[in-house]
Amino acid sequence: MKLVQGVQTVGGRKVWEAVLSLKSEPERNHNPTKRNTTPNPFHLHSEERGAEKEKKLIMELLHKELEEEIARIPKANPYPYTTDYLVIPPKP
Repeated sequence: MKLVQGVQTVGGRKVWEAVLSLKSEPERNHNPTKRNTTPNPFHLHSEERGAEKEKKLIMELLHKELEEEIARIPKANPYPYTTDYLVIPPKP
């Protein structure tokens, strides 16, 4: 027989108690092997806002690039299709 001391909490206070054990040898598997913990996903609203802002910035840059590309193409002033007035404007 072996005398083993244990601790219990009662009402927030520690209470020591003696327990008699019939085992002649101490427990070998006292501390089982610790397993790796798997972290839970952590949701940050700032990451959402950052991704939204990044999308908005990319869309603005694409829009601006498209406008600049359209502005590079020269536009000619075509002649009017009507014959009500002269094709060559009169001199002032």
